[in-house]
Amino acid sequence: MPSLEDPYFSRSVVYICEHNENGTMGVVINKPLEQLTVEEVLSKLHIDPIPKVSRLHLECPVFDGGPLAEDRGFILHTPAAKILIQHSDC
Repeated sequence: MPSLEDPYFSRSVVYICEHNENGTMGVVINKPLEQLTVEEVLSKLHIDPIPKVSRLHLECPVFDGGPLAEDRGFILHTPAAKILIQHSDC
């Protein structure tokens, strides 16, 4: 388990998602992965973005997130960025 003394966290901005008696879970939000965009991730996962969802910024970079759970991804967004997709949109 890494701690904040771990060199990985040097100059990192960590968004704390949860903190309780079991520990803390956070996501590093200032270390973009080199030349990896949302569009490329969706393509690798064989997910076609829905054209009607114009607020989906495919050109945005993907960020590292942290040294644990590298087999998972997290999406951070504001409530205003909440995307509602209805079955009829597909």
